[in-house]
Amino acid sequence: MNETFIERARRKQIVAATIDVIADEGFRAASVARIAERAGVSKSLVLYHFTTKDELLRQTVFDTYAALAEAVTSQLDFTRPVAETLPEAVRLTARVGIDQARSRRALDQIIANLGRSGTPQVLTPADADPITLGLQQMFEAGKADGSLRPDLDAHAMAVAYQAVINAMHTHLDAHPETDVDAFADALTDVLLRGAAR
Repeated sequence: MNETFIERARRKQIVAATIDVIADEGFRAASVARIAERAGVSKSLVLYHFTTKDELLRQTVFDTYAALAEAVTSQLDFTRPVAETLPEAVRLTARVGIDQARSRRALDQIIANLGRSGTPQVLTPADADPITLGLQQMFEAGKADGSLRPDLDAHAMAVAYQAVINAMHTHLDAHPETDVDAFADALTDVLLRGAAR
């Protein structure tokens, strides 16, 4: 059954409340009752849209990652060669990561806590596959447009790119005095040295 506009809006509201509770009070405080209170709805309404807390947390991860990705990709010009687009992509990812640090850190708490002893394995490594595939397709496009090496392993490059992005966020969190664009450009240079023609 297709969701109505109101149902989509309500789900979005509940996901936002989940992020708020975790960001402000920590993962342990994120009970369905507390999330419902933060969203200004009943606990039963939360469980109508998300049948379990695990389902809600899982969807919160997916929806928030999608929003962060959209904030970056919506500003990129994909008609340019990939090797020219990559520096701006890394810079934007760094800036969005800082601007949306609250959401990103809440996600980190969810991912760190799900799957621990006594907690269902709500997220699995396979859940990251769509992200890796999207990056892999970007690097394949770079091979096709001639801006990246024709023998580049696009999958390995996608995995390396995601690891670099994660490390970049960790570094910028720990060192807020860092020149963000300069650091992003230095990381892009490392990536392109192994990928560009």
